[in-house]
Formats: sequence, structure tokens, C-alpha cells
Amino acid sequence: MSGFRVRGLLDRPSAQSLGMLGLIVERENRGLYVEGMVDTHPRPVEEGEFAELISAGDAQKVDGPHVDDSGREYAALWVGNEFAEKATGLKVPLPPLPITPATIGDDGTYWIGPTRHVWRVIDSWLILAFRRSIIEQNAELATLMAWTLPEREETKAALWYTMKEKRQSNLQWWARLAKDHEKYGVTERSLNDRFDRISSECRERTLHRVFGFCAPAKGGDNEISIKLGGELDVKRLSFGLWLKKEAVKEGRRPTRRVLQKKGQQMMDKRGALEFCLEVLSGLPMNVSIPYATFVIDGIRHAAVLESLKSLVGEDHFTLVFIDRSKEERRQLLIRDEHVPANEVDEVMNDPTEREVPELAKRAARRFDWLQGVEPIAKELISVY
Repeated sequence: MSGFRVRGLLDRPSAQSLGMLGLIVERENRGLYVEGMVDTHPRPVEEGEFAELISAGDAQKVDGPHVDDSGREYAALWVGNEFAEKATGLKVPLPPLPITPATIGDDGTYWIGPTRHVWRVIDSWLILAFRRSIIEQNAELATLMAWTLPEREETKAALWYTMKEKRQSNLQWWARLAKDHEKYGVTERSLNDRFDRISSECRERTLHRVFGFCAPAKGGDNEISIKLGGELDVKRLSFGLWLKKEAVKEGRRPTRRVLQKKGQQMMDKRGALEFCLEVLSGLPMNVSIPYATFVIDGIRHAAVLESLKSLVGEDHFTLVFIDRSKEERRQLLIRDEHVPANEVDEVMNDPTEREVPELAKRAARRFDWLQGVEPIAKELISVY
């Protein structure tokens, strides 16, 4: 199978930090390459240079994983153990990471993913942390943001807002840094006004609710999601629709069985987080996930739910379960999807269906399909 094996991570991240790291990868018959660095293309590197980077403390050797090559650039998402513990305690947890072959001592865990996905995770966490730090006036959370992206405006605004005793010294320092980077129009006054405006907008901004739909096979979540997305005029995302498009790209007929097997392969080989981020790629890249407005259907796994809540923000994500009788679903699978009668039980008991009953218990809203598409959509719109 084509692809590459990760041999090293660039930099030596701290147990207190969250960030994106470049990689040293080994491609079959092509040697070592550096990739995942911002604004640079992959470049070859000799074994001797790799050893020098390790010796100088600019890289660390790791054992894997092997990554299937999809033609995209990859990077490492680093989550320090201390950072993860503090983030969870401050109610802004990171999504559960897919299993990797190794952690780095007691310092933290890394996940190898497409660079744009790694960035999405970091950006989402920062936006959610910023919002909570401002609303709660939480200086500890603002400090944690500084261990992630210290140069982001949101980080500086959070520090400015929550640490009034250090406000003036911070403004002086940031203005000096701007001048060093030849940004001569940036002054302490302009920074103060900017951060005041950003924090005020955060306090006043109302985030619309994101509805995630779960239902067993042929349960009706797609129909409700389509109706609701149309009524609200927001983007509709779907795990099933994404799987269909991928199956067609591969030249396969997107039958229910094909999609179920492909969905389980995604979970087993790439994990819930990457599965979520692939589907969320349907959102504009210039909009942070917590600020995006959309509905999403086809949620089938607890790990997918946890990843979505972490990326979107638990305080404005609502899981909705749609119930439909087993007999009716059986007939619809036969009639609408032409599943042979002797294969229906196999479809309804597929591994991708096994966690649905547990998700139903965790749903904030539950509806019986017999209530009708329009009444269900109308009720959800009332709490949007």
C-alpha cells in the first residue's frame, strides 16, 4: 500500500501545549522528507540531517504511524498531557484522538492528520476557549490559550480582558512587537480599542444551535435534516452523503451495505475525529467551526458525537434522535433501497448500527417519525 511512515516530529513540544508540528516522513523508495510546515513544500532530508535535528533538540524520533497517501499534506496535532487535563477541567475539552502507535514519554499524545484538519481542531478549540474565557472572565483559560496560539487576536484579547492588572504592560509589549515587525500603525491605543471591540462582540454574539441527527437505518433523520436545513437556510452535512460521494469516486455503487462497510472502515482505520473533519470539510475554511451554521445527520457512533461536540461546542450542539418502527424501516429498506428480504436483518444489525440505541439515550430531543416532518422541523426551529 502506498503512503509514508512517520519517523520524527519537528520541535520538542511541551506537556503544557497544544499545537501543530511538522513531520519527518519516510516514503518508500524515496527516502526522508520534511512536510507539514506552514508556507513550505515537502523537501527531502538526509539521514545525517535528521540525526542533527534530533541532537540539536529540533526534532524527536517517533515510531510511526503508517499513513495511506491521499495526495494531501499532513502534520501532527500535539496535545500535551497537562494541557489536556487543564482544558477538560476548564470545560473546553479536546476531541478524543484516534489511537496512535505511541505517545512521547509522559508529555503528551500526537495524531497525524491532513494539515487542514489539524488546523481545524486547534482553531475550534481556541474559539471555544476564547468565548468561555470572556464570558466567565477566566484568566486561567486565557493563559492556556497562550500555550496554543499566542499571536492570535483572540488570545491577546482574552489576556487583555481577564488580566486587568497586566493590561498596560501587555499592551506595551504587543505594540513593541508590532513595531519590530514593521507594523507602525499599531499602537497601545489602537490595540486597546481593538481588544475592547472583540471582547464586546464576543459577549453580545448569540451562537445558533447546531442540530445533529441520529436514527437507525431508514429511521428518517435524513428527511428531517433536509427539511430543517431548508427552512433555516443553513448548510446540511451528512455522513451518509459523504460516504456516497466517496464510494462513487471509487467506482462503486453506493448501496446501503457498501456505505455501511465504508463507514466502519473509516472508524477503524482513520478514527472518529478524522471522519468528522472530512464531513465538516463541507463548511467554508474561512469560518471557524463553532461559528458555522449547519445541520448534520447520520451520527452513528459515540466517538463521533464526542468529536462533534468538542469541535462545535457542547453548549450549542443538540443531538436529536428520530424513532421509527422496526417493521416500517424493514419495509422501506426493501422497497426504497431494494435490499433483498433475506439481507435486511444483516443491514439492520450491522456494526454501524450497534451504538445507535445508546446514542438515543443521550439525545437531548427525541421524536417519533409519526409526528411528521414539518411538525418536528417546526419544533426544532422554535429553539434554534
